[in-house]
Amino acid sequence: MNELMSGFFMNLEEPVFRPPREHDSLIIQATIGCSRNGCLFCAMYKGKKFRIKTPAEIEREAAAFPAPLRSGVSKIFLADANAFCIKSDDLLEMAAILKKYFVNSRFISIYASPLDILEKSGGELEALRKAGIKNLYVGLETGSDAVLKIMNKPGGFAESSLAMQKAHAAGFVLSVTLLLGIGGKKYTAEHSFESARLINECPPRFVNTLTLTLYKTAPLYKAAVRGDFETLSNDGIIEEHCDFIKRLTVNRVIYRSNHVSNFIGLEGVLSRDKESLLAALSKFKQESVSNNFINLKTGGNYEI
Repeated sequence: MNELMSGFFMNLEEPVFRPPREHDSLIIQATIGCSRNGCLFCAMYKGKKFRIKTPAEIEREAAAFPAPLRSGVSKIFLADANAFCIKSDDLLEMAAILKKYFVNSRFISIYASPLDILEKSGGELEALRKAGIKNLYVGLETGSDAVLKIMNKPGGFAESSLAMQKAHAAGFVLSVTLLLGIGGKKYTAEHSFESARLINECPPRFVNTLTLTLYKTAPLYKAAVRGDFETLSNDGIIEEHCDFIKRLTVNRVIYRSNHVSNFIGLEGVLSRDKESLLAALSKFKQESVSNNFINLKTGGNYEI
């Protein structure tokens, strides 16, 4: 309901994406697009010119939201891509504005890249957490430095690990995403190994796996068509998924693979449900009759 209301009263520039857990949150665009927007696999914001809204713009939008409906807003999600790149002073001001207008809001959630986190000091992170920003959704994609370099995504294993440590120390709840198949056939083993090593080294509260989707507007699509990037088959994706889960040694981490891009919806708590997750994947693989998978989409608002 809050998401529907925001479409009427907030100034949203499509397309807009949000995590599945934010389905009942009020969405406010603090940024338009992605500050980096160079990842080869991503087509989410290729049609947007990046800009950051000012606190004054956020206040105008909050003030335009009908007063009788404000009390029904309990959660707020700040879009777009990596809105955590906003300077800390402006983020603190935005958080104060939102608390003023939405007094029953319990917390704010936001997309953040590892580098966005590292660009803020420990003191800044603590102040932002105290201001009401609670959940950081971090797109790690992989723990492999080689794959990140190929995909033109800045940062690496060391930066991701340090960023998660800093965020944990400041009290944030981390929900990270990893992308099955992003290493293609060549790097599938390294991708699953390094991704599991990263999660084991610094466990977040939530781990989410998505499956690589080749959108025609993403640069990686053209690379795949040229033969420069070889995608995994259905079986290859399942094997990589199993290998990743087998290598995880974390405890009390909520694991989800329930995105629209995935073959099979999975959810459990690691390591308690590790064997049942692997059993579900094994059963799915046995029952699958389709091979040579390539997931092509040309558009649509998908939850990331």
